[in-house]
Amino acid sequence: MMTTAEGGLAYQRWLATINQVCGHFAARPLEESFHGEIDARYAGSLKVSTVTAAGVNLYRTRNEIKRDNDAWFYTVFQLAGEAIIEQDDRQVTLAAGDITLIDAARPCSIVWQQTSRQASLLLPRQRVMYAVGAFFLSHLLYTIWFASQLTLSFFWPLPLVLLVFGALLMAVIWSRLEEMKMPVLTFIGMTLVMVWLAGELWFARPTNTALSGFAGAALLLLSNAVWLVSHYRRRFRADNAIAAAFYFAGHFLIVRALYL
Repeated sequence: MMTTAEGGLAYQRWLATINQVCGHFAARPLEESFHGEIDARYAGSLKVSTVTAAGVNLYRTRNEIKRDNDAWFYTVFQLAGEAIIEQDDRQVTLAAGDITLIDAARPCSIVWQQTSRQASLLLPRQRVMYAVGAFFLSHLLYTIWFASQLTLSFFWPLPLVLLVFGALLMAVIWSRLEEMKMPVLTFIGMTLVMVWLAGELWFARPTNTALSGFAGAALLLLSNAVWLVSHYRRRFRADNAIAAAFYFAGHFLIVRALYL
C-alpha cells in the first residue's frame, strides 16, 4: 500500500492512511509546505511502514490511544533527514542512522519540518515480553552457574552497593514503566542477584576466571541500566551504542569464564 499527498489539506488523506496502517494518530500541518508518503509491507505477523514526510506534526494523545489497540511498540529507524520525537517529556532529534522505540500505549509526537524518511517496525508488545523473558532466563542460568562455583562466604559491602544501585535505578524509571513495572523489577532483581553471586565468587576465590565472570555480570547490569534509563527517562548521545557495547562485552566475559 502506498499513498502520496502534496500541499494544502491533502495531509488528511495521508493521515487516513497512517491511521489505517499504524493506528490512530492526529496531525497538524506546519508552516512549511506539506508532503507525505507512506508505504506499508508485511513480514508474517510483523508490519513495516516507511513514511516520507515534510511540514507536518503527527501526534497521538490519550483520545487516539483509547480508540486503538495499544499492544504495540514502534521501532523507528531514521533513514534520511531529521525527525523530532517526543514522549514522556523526553525529546530527541533523530538523524539518519538513529533508532528509537515508541510505546503505542503512551502519548507521543513526531515533527517532520524538512523532508524526512523513516521506517517503523510495529512490534507486538507480547514479543517484547518474550525478549524480557529470554534475557531473564539467560541471567538466571548465569546465576545458577555462579552459585554452583561458590563456597559459603559473604562480603557484605557488595550486596549493599547493589541494593542502592538497584533502588536508584528503579526510582529513576518507576513512574514511566506503567504495566511493565513488575517484569522490569523482576528482571533487575535477577540481574542484581547474578552480579552479587559473581562478586562473591571473585572475593572468595580471586582468580582470573572469577574476575572475568564478575566483570561480565557487572557489564550486563550496566547495559540494562543504560537501556532502561535511555528508554524510560532520557535519551543521550550514543546510548544505544553504549548499551550494546556493555551487553556484548558482558556476555563475552562470562562465556570466557565458563571455559577458562
